[in-house]
Amino acid sequence: MSKPLRHRFPMLSSTVEFLGHLGAGLKVVWPVFSGILALVLILGLVIAKLEKWPWGDGLYFSMITALTIGYGDLVPKTGVTRFLAVLLGVLGFLSTSILAALSVYAMRVTLKIPRRLRDEEDL
Repeated sequence: MSKPLRHRFPMLSSTVEFLGHLGAGLKVVWPVFSGILALVLILGLVIAKLEKWPWGDGLYFSMITALTIGYGDLVPKTGVTRFLAVLLGVLGFLSTSILAALSVYAMRVTLKIPRRLRDEEDL
């Protein structure tokens, strides 16, 4: 009789468990996360309209800016659109922080770190 899959591939089992916890966490924060994503896309369309760019360029600009990549191929010219670009960067930082926090949570649950130990580490 062959061993169960989790005994033959322990890392795969941990990865699947981690992804399950990450998915469960995403379900909890999805309303906030999707709201941030929608706001990023809407701001991209507003910037495109104000800068007279094609809407595709506005969406591209919003995602590149929110992901803090910033290639520099599209640059807002007016003060209002520059302010909106800064807001896009802040929203991107916020969404990245949420994803990082969920990943840490999922890792701690997967590794079964006791809650008491987690609280002591925070001191």
